[in-house]
Amino acid sequence: MAELLCFRSGFGWDSTTKWFTALKEVWTEYLKAHPNFKKFSDETFEEYDDLKVILQEYSDGCYWIR
Repeated sequence: MAELLCFRSGFGWDSTTKWFTALKEVWTEYLKAHPNFKKFSDETFEEYDDLKVILQEYSDGCYWIR
């Protein structure tokens, strides 16, 4: 999930729809390696803003536990 939270490898975040965004090809490759994260490709992630509260953002856009 770090790739999603860091917005690396073509991932982004839509704060209006609360969906992770990426091209279909990016999702396909990511889900080959992380099949348990399929729900993030086709469901909203309402907890994202809450998760950011307990994580610290670094200058590279990554989040780590505070």
